Amino acid sequence: MHTTPDIAKLGSRPPLSLIDARLQLHHAAQILQAAADALLTNQPDDSHAALNFHADSAALSTQPLPNDYTLSLILPTPLLMLTDASQNIITETPLLGLTIADALDWTARQLEHFLPSHPTPPDIQLRLRNYELPFHHVLEDEPFRLKYPHHFDEVARYFSFAHRLLDLFTRNLPNTSPIHVWPHHFDIATLIYLDPDMPPQKSRTIGLGLSPGDKHIPAPYLYITPYPTNNINPNTLPTPPHHTAWASTFLGLTIPATEILAIPHEHRIPTLIETLTQSTILTRQLLSNT
Repeated sequence: MHTTPDIAKLGSRPPLSLIDARLQLHHAAQILQAAADALLTNQPDDSHAALNFHADSAALSTQPLPNDYTLSLILPTPLLMLTDASQNIITETPLLGLTIADALDWTARQLEHFLPSHPTPPDIQLRLRNYELPFHHVLEDEPFRLKYPHHFDEVARYFSFAHRLLDLFTRNLPNTSPIHVWPHHFDIATLIYLDPDMPPQKSRTIGLGLSPGDKHIPAPYLYITPYPTNNINPNTLPTPPHHTAWASTFLGLTIPATEILAIPHEHRIPTLIETLTQSTILTRQLLSNT
């Protein structure tokens, strides 16, 4: 049984203490992407590799694989799980104690065993993408390990919190994309399309999401980013809305974890919905000249 993280407990661990846990989970998410790359038709926008987030179990999951199977990463535990079309658990394994190579091998063997074998048995080769990821010792063939108790749980709470916030904010907002977790940057996000009559790749967009920490800001933070930015002067940006600040290494508004946690839990979601509303209005105005 995998329980829903209690977002009322958000902040139970200091935000900067989560770096090791979120790096391990970031690398673990690449296993799901490898399965998607091997078994699904590659899409130009990479949407085949986008991961869904399930708040009831704090799990990341692939898009439906052949036979409507799904490979998931349960964040708080963490463990890998293969489920069928009815979400019945077929097989699972804890990640702790495994190396990335072990986890890839386990995943490939399970998929080969359980996926349909007609007309021929599947020969599944899982390969990690050759792109830059933040360093962690799991890249040096060290196993996943529980370095600090409950830190995986706290990273899962940030994803659950962000999913709840983004879902409520975009529920009645037109022209938004599904909420996904993107394995490369390991952020949970959605896009608002400002030009719905244009192809998505040509539309101006506002990105809304949460990073659990990255090279820009090591602790979790919410972000609101305009695209494109080529006609926005970074030297003449307007005063940011309350609770937000302009990022120093990219063009976008950020709400750091310290600011999120300073808002009492019972007021946190409604307060941040108002902040996101003000931020998207400001960002939309910036893009009106592009």
